[in-house]
Amino acid sequence: MNLFPSSRLLCTISLCALVACGSDSESELIASAKQSLSKRDSRSAVIALKTALQKHPQSPESRFLLGQALLQSGDPATAVVELGKALELDHPDYLVLPLLVKAMALSGKAEAATNRYAGTEFTDKLATGELKSAIALAYGMQGKRDKMQDAIKQALAANPEQTDARTMAARYMAERGDFAAAKKAIDGVLAKDASVAGAWQLKGLMLRHVDGDTAGALAAQRKALAIDDTMVTAHAEILAMLFDAKDTKGMKVQTAALQKALPNNLNTYVFLAQAEYLEGNYKTARELVQQLLRAEKADTRVLMLASLIEYRSGSLALVETYLTRVLQQSVEHGKARLLLANTYMRMDQPGKVLTTLQPLLDVADANVEVLGLAAEAYLQSGELLKAENAFQRALRAKPDDPRLRTAMALSSIAKGHAQAGFVELEKVAEQDPSTYADLALISVHIRRNDAVAALKAVQRLERKLPNKPLPALIRGRIEMQRKNLVAARESLERALSLDPAYYPAAANLATLDIAESKLSSAQLRFEKMLKADAKNFRTLLALANLKRMAKEPREKITPLLVEAVRSNSGELEPRIALVEHYLAGGELKAAVNAGQDAAAAFPDNPQVLNALGRSQLASGELQQALSSFRKAATLLPSAPQPHLLMAQAYVAKNESAAALKSVKRALELSPGMLTAQLLQYQIVIANRDYPAALAMAKQVQQTRIRDGAGLLLEARVHMEQKNWDAAANALRASLQQKKSSEAAVKLHTVLIAAGRKNEADKLEQAWRTEFPRDMVFLFYLGDVAMSRQEWSQAEQHYRSTVEIQPEYAEALNNIAWLLAKQGKPGALPFAQRANDLRPGNPHLMDTLANAMASEGLVKEALDLERKAVAMSPQLLNLRLGLARIALKAGDKTLAKTELEGLAYLGDKFADQAEVANLLRTLQ
Repeated sequence: MNLFPSSRLLCTISLCALVACGSDSESELIASAKQSLSKRDSRSAVIALKTALQKHPQSPESRFLLGQALLQSGDPATAVVELGKALELDHPDYLVLPLLVKAMALSGKAEAATNRYAGTEFTDKLATGELKSAIALAYGMQGKRDKMQDAIKQALAANPEQTDARTMAARYMAERGDFAAAKKAIDGVLAKDASVAGAWQLKGLMLRHVDGDTAGALAAQRKALAIDDTMVTAHAEILAMLFDAKDTKGMKVQTAALQKALPNNLNTYVFLAQAEYLEGNYKTARELVQQLLRAEKADTRVLMLASLIEYRSGSLALVETYLTRVLQQSVEHGKARLLLANTYMRMDQPGKVLTTLQPLLDVADANVEVLGLAAEAYLQSGELLKAENAFQRALRAKPDDPRLRTAMALSSIAKGHAQAGFVELEKVAEQDPSTYADLALISVHIRRNDAVAALKAVQRLERKLPNKPLPALIRGRIEMQRKNLVAARESLERALSLDPAYYPAAANLATLDIAESKLSSAQLRFEKMLKADAKNFRTLLALANLKRMAKEPREKITPLLVEAVRSNSGELEPRIALVEHYLAGGELKAAVNAGQDAAAAFPDNPQVLNALGRSQLASGELQQALSSFRKAATLLPSAPQPHLLMAQAYVAKNESAAALKSVKRALELSPGMLTAQLLQYQIVIANRDYPAALAMAKQVQQTRIRDGAGLLLEARVHMEQKNWDAAANALRASLQQKKSSEAAVKLHTVLIAAGRKNEADKLEQAWRTEFPRDMVFLFYLGDVAMSRQEWSQAEQHYRSTVEIQPEYAEALNNIAWLLAKQGKPGALPFAQRANDLRPGNPHLMDTLANAMASEGLVKEALDLERKAVAMSPQLLNLRLGLARIALKAGDKTLAKTELEGLAYLGDKFADQAEVANLLRTLQ
């Protein structure tokens, strides 16, 4: 549609110029601008007119022409401002208003335009036709088709030859499905005036979408651009056709033309991203798309491209989010439905596949790909007859399609006709040069645990792909399943020799190394790969994970993750890994910062929002966490996780009613979700609603009859009410279902609380005999002895725990504390080891500081205790420890400050007796 003045209006403007006011210089600038406008050189016109306005800012003609030039350049918002000024300066309204209404319509002010000017008419019928045509455009932008049609009629009544109105009338016919009338109308427009760009653009649309004539459509759109190179819709159609044809070279040429005509137009970046995607530059494409997604309402093209990129990278939840938004904007978007169905298939949700495809299946000539996908979904759902019917429909349309023949053979195998199915698969694999049937055959043999047949099928795959690493990778994985680790390693090494950067082979070799406790070998392999490709984020993440497994210091792990993010800013996985790393290490501020950076890069990613929210929750930023979780829940309306996380945030805010509402929503979405059930139970029991808590425990017992979880919940209800006998009975029943450390510990606790020490001792003896290496139970016994101030007994239990698990940081810490408490030597090495294993933990730092002080390292101890208090100022025992060490260091001022602060708390701090004693030493 031609959005600019007709030749008649341009002539009127030229006549107006003959009586223009101003100096000779202004007249020359205006004349130059008019000449540029006639050549559609809007940039030169804008420069000339801005110069003229610097000399004469009140020139109505300069303002009017500048508005026209800005509209022509694709900047309707600024055009509205300039045309409004021209109107204020009394430039003729019959000249200004048609352009002003168009500019308002194109800049998002269509409703304001129709409200203000829909009833305006001029004595000049031709000018009225121009204005009514612009009013029709504004109504069309609002989706008010009836009013648009009325405005078109008014425009044609005023001027039957008004080309914009005639073109819009043809477009309206096409939208109603009256294609014959639309073609006749548009041909009539072009027969009268072949220079109407909008008519050529509409003709191209009908040639492509109605007649299927891509070549003719391209020619028509190119004619439109030859007349008006700023017509975005024509550029968009050409680029869409080139995108479908995967013509990246053509796309780049066309995008350059669009960029030249409209350098700042949003569409330019959309098509640049599409071209990068087609060329396989996914990182660049993703970065461009993420910028475009920040728009208030992302274009469906942008959402589709974002979906394709994330589908390739495996971020399926994000694909679902984007495609759901596409279908909200355009429910009949067939490509979006098909991609969403494929996404659900990869997510193993065949029911959703079929629901998504249903509108595409309900037509007689359903797409072959749609039928094939539906058949696979029916097959996965066990609806074998429906699967066979769908496959037969597809094969009738495309009988030689190897994928369909393969799928049909798989359907036969699933129905129990294994021999016929395998014969057909073998036949397709032999006849088809692609590897689709080969991979399906190998997959079926592996599922049936027939490694010999699978390896035989791999041989044919090797012949088809002689210099590719995939066959060697598959062979290696099969040998791993057969526990033939030597052969597996040999095949995987061959895959890496064919492609030294082939990550799947390296990852599988690392699995073998880990199983053989050869972490250093695995690390060396990935370090070698990094030398060849220092920015490969999968290699960086794998190396970081290996260092974590090797218990290397965090300062050696963090740089790898930071580099993975820095050099792969368009990838999601490294960002999530960095947030999780900081969270695991208690670096909460860093976790929040990393989460915010990730959210800035991926503003609509539920996984990022959940990670950011968990960081904010851990940092105490509860309202911000709730905001993050709510946005994630909006983006993934069928996912329970965001609601569960919201419930946790409400619990932290002590808003139990809101927490219960959120956790109930999570359970509606996933009725058997144990974590949600447990949180609901925790909220209810914290409110001392014991009947409700008991009912929930019984409900869990009905669904989980073998692991004793429901009986453990029931036992807690009885323990809260000090009903020891009922609690003991529930715990014994739980142990009959599953002998768990948790149930044994709780039963021992209940027996002690009930005064049944003999039974508790018998339980302890029996459990330690049956499970001598149960470190959870041993650690618990240490805690019991500690609570009784049986220091030597507690030390013995903790040492037994460490013998079983040498890296049990809490046990090492407690040994250090007990040695210092008993005045025994050797506390420092235990405390140091605990801190090495769990760096940044203030409780462990406190123990280490006390151990240092006892060894005479008072200055170092004081520095460390200060850090611990700074990390957790709310932990009052640390402040008492700081006062003790400050006294040893001779810093009486610091000691007094801390002790007086604790004394001020009164009953809120339990160790007031020691505080008073220490204060007396300062007097």
